[in-house]
Amino acid sequence: FRFRETSNLEPIKISQLIIRENVVSTSTVKSGYTDLTLYNGTNPVGSAALVDGGSTANTYKATFSFGTPVEVLKGGATALELKGTAASLTSGGATDNSTSTFSIATSTDVTALGKSSNTSATVTLSSTTGNTLTMLRSKLILSSVYTGTACGVTLPAISGRTRSAVDNLACLSFNA
Repeated sequence: FRFRETSNLEPIKISQLIIRENVVSTSTVKSGYTDLTLYNGTNPVGSAALVDGGSTANTYKATFSFGTPVEVLKGGATALELKGTAASLTSGGATDNSTSTFSIATSTDVTALGKSSNTSATVTLSSTTGNTLTMLRSKLILSSVYTGTACGVTLPAISGRTRSAVDNLACLSFNA
């Protein structure tokens, strides 16, 4: 998310930001992400958890309240990058093949003031929705073959044989 100060009056400080996850799913709608953190460059500036978005269907929201406000220099721009962890399969988070976008939905989702005047900044939104993310869930299946021809090599019997310098004992196959 990129924030620009365009009035050229004074720097702006952002003290709170609400980011929403909009989920599209073919079945139960669940948030697919945890441990959300906003970064200014390589520096983390705030963390928040996603909670039910309330009256807006299929939406979760994260409220970032910055102890040290994020500053946008007079006539300048500041970019914040959102990072999070995909919910684990065992956590019950996310639904297979669901898609999500993260966005700043309305100008009231940004609390911004003039740095020295503390007057409310006018917030104008433009291109506030990130890329679509797809959550794919599956279990890893491991299968193996112990004898016969597999993986392009002939596997020997597993008992009653002489050890050799090159022993292919099994062919392992991982599938999702």
